[in-house]
Amino acid sequence: MVKEQIIALIKSKRAHVGVVGLGYVGLPLLTEFARSGYRSTGFEVDETKAGLINAGDSYIGDVPSAVIKKLVENKRLSATTDFDHLEECDAVIICVPTPLRKTKEPDVSYILAAAEEIKQRLHQGQLIVRSVAADV
Repeated sequence: MVKEQIIALIKSKRAHVGVVGLGYVGLPLLTEFARSGYRSTGFEVDETKAGLINAGDSYIGDVPSAVIKKLVENKRLSATTDFDHLEECDAVIICVPTPLRKTKEPDVSYILAAAEEIKQRLHQGQLIVRSVAADV
């Protein structure tokens, strides 16, 4: 039952998508969801980055500011440092860094911190995904 509900929300583009971490993976992903018609909220610990996005400015070369500005003006894209808004999301994608330690083992502390924020606001039917990108 729950699975069918989230699938229906996604197919009808009524799902509210959240992306945690707005770096070189997260911001382009958030932008593409917004461009595809989903209401999209980015979650970032850096207030400066969240402010730039909400002002229509991009700090990622692959994401033009003009695109961000239009999506923000159309209320399709926003960014926040307030993780309480995770409760509003139907799907949450974790796009935080996983750098390698000096020992060449992955530092998963950013993933654990994001998971803790989500855990505090998790609700039934919410889809959680961990994006995988190599940080070398």
